[in-house]
Order: sequence, then C-alpha cells, then structure tokens
Amino acid sequence: MPIDKGNLTRVAAFSLLELIIVLVLVSILAISLSGLTRDSVSSYIDAKDRSRLSQSSKWIIEKISREVREALPQSVRVGSTSGYYCLEFMAIVSASSYLNLAETGSISQFNAVNYNLLSTNASF
Repeated sequence: MPIDKGNLTRVAAFSLLELIIVLVLVSILAISLSGLTRDSVSSYIDAKDRSRLSQSSKWIIEKISREVREALPQSVRVGSTSGYYCLEFMAIVSASSYLNLAETGSISQFNAVNYNLLSTNASF
C-alpha cells in the first residue's frame, strides 16, 4: 500500500544514533562521578578515623597527666634508654604527710602523720 506523504504527521522521536550518543555521554559522566564519590567517601572515612584516634589520644594524655598530678612524691620516675623515655609509677606500700621537715641540710629526724588510728604522731 503506498504511503501518502502529505497525510503523515511529523512524530518527534529519537533516532538510534542519538540514543547511543546519550548512553555513551551518560556512561562517561557516571564513571567520572563514581571516582569523585569514591574519593569523597574515602576522605570522610579517613577523617572519621583520625578524629576517633585524636579523641582517644586526648583521653589517654588526660588520664596520664591526672595520674602524675595525683601521684605521691618520689613514686614517679622517668628513665631513658637508647633515646626512649619511660614514665614509671613505683608501688607505694604506705605513705604519710610530713609535719616538720628541715628545708636545708641533711634530714636526720622528722615527724610524720601516722596512719595508725591508735596514735596521732610518729617520730622517725
């Protein structure tokens, strides 16, 4: 049956070539955006890990400084071996507070608070 060209209405449609060009362009755009997204996600994960480590180190430093600050005199020692420094807490069996301690010269006698509940002063 012959087609009458005068009665055909113009139909707006995409040709196969146009569809292939659009698919190629969209694929190139998707590939480039996936690389950008991958980099952004890995940067976010790295920043989150660094923040977590930073918070942990702040907590550890605060705990160590509190322990050193509250330590008894002569119970903390800092040593150095081969360029490495070490902070050492020594065990204390008993402790007391000095009542009168000479500020100069050698110490041969002093009074300290006795933690025995039966007596109030002990002389050493």
